[in-house]
Amino acid sequence: MAAYMVKAPTPIERMEGDDSEIEILVPTAFDMAGRTVRMQVRSTTGDLLFAKSTTTGGGITLAGQMIKITILPADTLHKHGSHLWEMEVQNEADGIVTIANGPFKIRRQTCIV
Repeated sequence: MAAYMVKAPTPIERMEGDDSEIEILVPTAFDMAGRTVRMQVRSTTGDLLFAKSTTTGGGITLAGQMIKITILPADTLHKHGSHLWEMEVQNEADGIVTIANGPFKIRRQTCIV
């Protein structure tokens, strides 16, 4: 089992209804080879807003130590507000390990609704 603890929350902020990408570079001390990656964004009451993963078409790609998450307009449209996100990685040796989390703010569209 891996002994890893998130040192500090990582805030993410995106505009409601926009296409965007999030890139996270994982330090080489935590080898990402052969791992499955999952990310969820939830409301502060626990409702799932959207989820991504490295499964086929799941919205996350892994290239070496770089994790790239594709955010689609439908993921954030009409979901403005302050939320929470978490990212986990998994493999057989270490099980499930949370590698990042924090606040996820979706800013309201102001002109085009």
